[in-house]
Amino acid sequence: MRELESLIEKSHGTPQLEKAAAHIRSVARKLESAGYHYQMALGAFENVFPVQNDELISVANTILGVGESSRKYRFATLAHESNVIALAHVMHSMTDVFSHVIYDSLNLSGLHEDKLNLSIVSKNLPAGELKDRVVRVLGLQQYNYLNSLVNTSKHIQLVETVYSVDMTGESKIPHGLKFKAFKYKTESHAEKYAQDFLVDMKTLSSEYVLLGSKINVQLRPSWKI
Repeated sequence: MRELESLIEKSHGTPQLEKAAAHIRSVARKLESAGYHYQMALGAFENVFPVQNDELISVANTILGVGESSRKYRFATLAHESNVIALAHVMHSMTDVFSHVIYDSLNLSGLHEDKLNLSIVSKNLPAGELKDRVVRVLGLQQYNYLNSLVNTSKHIQLVETVYSVDMTGESKIPHGLKFKAFKYKTESHAEKYAQDFLVDMKTLSSEYVLLGSKINVQLRPSWKI
């Protein structure tokens, strides 16, 4: 990010850097926020269930029972779901911020800045590594699911969740919060464990960092940093 700011100033001057700086800082802040929600979601069920995940009868009793352990379970479920959904919204909004960073960094013009998104920006990029990376992010199944999940929750209805306990031994995850299957426009999405979604967001976070590095590559040729 420091190199990017230097490249923008060298390429387009201080006023353009000042225009871009707020969005660059926003990327950094959103990455921190995403990390916070990720860690909070991971730790939500600490000390709620038995240490051994194969004690599924005890897990089921905690979920279906009453008393202090059941109360802890319900609170943990709320905390887990809330942080997973918050993470989803932060990760989704980051692509819009990246569209502004790219637009400002390359000093593009002719687009309505209030309506920028990564898809619109990608259509106005010259061929090269940056355009290829943007197209890659937009085509990732992790991003596709994220986009559908956030837009469904934001505009139509909340995607329902359920805490699932697999007593058959067929699931790779013995128990955990699961997003039910849902449909967004023409896209149908199968049920997905929140735990798998967290893994997807970690992967997508790495993709975002690589995307950011390609902005530097686009600006770098005429400068020796």
